[in-house]
Amino acid sequence: AGTLRQRVTVEVATQARNAQGGFSESWATENTRYASIEPLTGREFFEAQRVDSDVTHKITLRYYSGLTTSHRIIYGSRTFYIESVLNENERDWKTIAMCRESVGAT
Repeated sequence: AGTLRQRVTVEVATQARNAQGGFSESWATENTRYASIEPLTGREFFEAQRVDSDVTHKITLRYYSGLTTSHRIIYGSRTFYIESVLNENERDWKTIAMCRESVGAT
């Protein structure tokens, strides 16, 4: 496993019709995987701010072809919302999710 030591849960947003005729969003578990969770520091944080000022962490997983920004990653009591997904070197062996950690209610 190497650096992929944190067991995370990948959840996907789902919408269901509520009693008032509108929609409510909920989250469903899609997968459980091992990952590496790294806070962005220094230059990485500066580079991430050019794209999205909310990015706070880089989460690396083995290649995950269906991972999108409609997913979120749960690690213990922490919630990470995916801002962008990268296929490292376009080689289909490692997926990097640039995330923002939710502070407070999920």
